[in-house]
Amino acid sequence: PLTHNMFDDDAIVLTYMPTSVILKARHSSKGISVTYPDMKYLGIWHMPKTDAPYICIEPWSSLPSRKDVVEDMGTQPSLIMLESKCEYENRIGIEIIKL
Repeated sequence: PLTHNMFDDDAIVLTYMPTSVILKARHSSKGISVTYPDMKYLGIWHMPKTDAPYICIEPWSSLPSRKDVVEDMGTQPSLIMLESKCEYENRIGIEIIKL
């Protein structure tokens, strides 16, 4: 179960996740399914230090920079780098479901 204070310091970032997640409201049969077949990380958050009535579910293909740390982007292990005129495509699926 998720609680509001879990997000008071920052987002929760999960690694080595399956390629989908389902979140269900505690007192409802409604939920949301998010699929992200080519992403390694999942960020979950809401506005810190509030009882926000929402939650953000963000599949990530790479990790964000660390707070107060300046890093060379070329050395970040999960960063996707493209040569000039190249393209990158990724997909996220979102489905409202009844459980």
